[in-house]
Amino acid sequence: KNNLQGKLPRDLSLLKYLTSLNLSRNQISGGIPVAFGSFENLEDLSLRNNLLTGSFPLELSSLATLRSLDLSFNAITGSLPSFSLSEKLSTVLLGNNDLYGELSFGGLRNLEEVVLENNEFSGPLPDLSDSSGILKVFRLGGNSFTGKIPAWIGTLANIKVLNLEGNLLHGNVPLSIWNTSSLREVILAGNS
Repeated sequence: KNNLQGKLPRDLSLLKYLTSLNLSRNQISGGIPVAFGSFENLEDLSLRNNLLTGSFPLELSSLATLRSLDLSFNAITGSLPSFSLSEKLSTVLLGNNDLYGELSFGGLRNLEEVVLENNEFSGPLPDLSDSSGILKVFRLGGNSFTGKIPAWIGTLANIKVLNLEGNLLHGNVPLSIWNTSSLREVILAGNS
């Protein structure tokens, strides 16, 4: 762990050949600059475990080259955009923030890991059926998702971790999920 402090300089976005930016586990505060949405070649962005606040910058959802986004363990607020322009996105780690609202991942087909636990998301579970063949980790515990567990959950052929605990889900678990040989961890505790 380093002890870098201060705010994120918006001028970082001028580094047009930058493909990876990892400033995790520091003491960086303030918001994520809107200018970060103009990175032309950024594939991996990790600002995990900092003191970041403010709204989630909608501009991040338009990064066409983005593959991995990790903003976990901050105090970022607001709702999430659909990420429909980030077609290469495979990893979304936004757990332990103050994010809220309903979710849409707009037909993303490359999602392998989605961790959104311990936020304030609500509404139905986001439809990730377009990624059902490759999704491995799906952690949405500690939110306020409602409704039934959707049938597409049972089509997750490569799922290893499924955590939907601590939501407001009800109904039956799709029986087909138990036929998934890759499944290693299922946590559904604390639902309606």
